[in-house]
Amino acid sequence: MSWILNLGCYKNKGIILEYCKKSDEPLMLASKQIKQDKEFMLKAFKVNSNALKYTDKKLNDDEEFMLEALKIRAIAVKYASTSNRLKDNKDFISKAISIKPFAIEYASDRLRNDENFILKALQINPYILKYASSEVQNNLKRLNTADKKEPETNGNNLVICLDDIDEENIDDIIAYLNTLKEKKRPQNIL
Repeated sequence: MSWILNLGCYKNKGIILEYCKKSDEPLMLASKQIKQDKEFMLKAFKVNSNALKYTDKKLNDDEEFMLEALKIRAIAVKYASTSNRLKDNKDFISKAISIKPFAIEYASDRLRNDENFILKALQINPYILKYASSEVQNNLKRLNTADKKEPETNGNNLVICLDDIDEENIDDIIAYLNTLKEKKRPQNIL
């Protein structure tokens, strides 16, 4: 593919987009102007999951751009903000989780260690619990020592025994959460 560089094709968006389906090299060699082009980099990300690795740093720190990229793939958060500003931003990560719940995997350690943040994120999607820090997981399990097989409400709070969440019953729990959303969204998930 070194012929791309020799022919000056690294400035041609069409050629770069076509060849980035097979390799990262066209994106590595792309001009700075192309790496700053929001629309083009989103197209490249659709065909190459590593495209954001080569995006201009300013774009990777642009919340709007990164949320658009998240609509394509959750891994976008991995490339968000080289300074980690977005990965450590509760508002951004909350929006990211609502778009692609597994985006929390790339959140900062501080957020994945924040029990209150994780509890709020669990309201969006209970699957994300496995991406919380082990300390938070253990704390939440200690809070739920009762042997409960089905979700129940306690006032405005939803009580779920975290030990009982598994692949077999997660759909039932999600269905139950959805029925509660229609009535009144729970304030906390324990």
